[in-house]
Amino acid sequence: MRQPPELDPRKGNVERHVVDKTPTLASPHAAQPDELLAVLSSSHHGLSRAEAEARLKHYGPNAMPKAKPPGIIKVFIHQFASPLIYVLVAAATFSMLIQEWSDAIFIGVVLLVNAIIGTIQEFSAQRAAALGAIRQTWFSL
Repeated sequence: MRQPPELDPRKGNVERHVVDKTPTLASPHAAQPDELLAVLSSSHHGLSRAEAEARLKHYGPNAMPKAKPPGIIKVFIHQFASPLIYVLVAAATFSMLIQEWSDAIFIGVVLLVNAIIGTIQEFSAQRAAALGAIRQTWFSL
């Protein structure tokens, strides 16, 4: 069995992580399996239960942080972030400038109704996605 190469920061094959001084490879995707095992202080059989618990306590769980979904006001404002909406706002503004009040009001109402419907749909979809994540967590326990 081939011995893993000597890990030496001066050779450029190991970096030191600033936070916890754990050695890491500069290019882990190109490393040999034995080299990775040596850097991670592991073996082909994995970690012992005690080592896994110690690392879990030290580093925390291997999970992505939960992002807070945007509030309904932010979702409503986001409905106006579209090039087509910008054109309609410009048309409503131009209609007001030339005193075509009925056209300006109609375009404004269309923009408002579009934003309300879009907000309801997007907010409902976010709630459904959150509920799905909760159900997945609940059923995986």
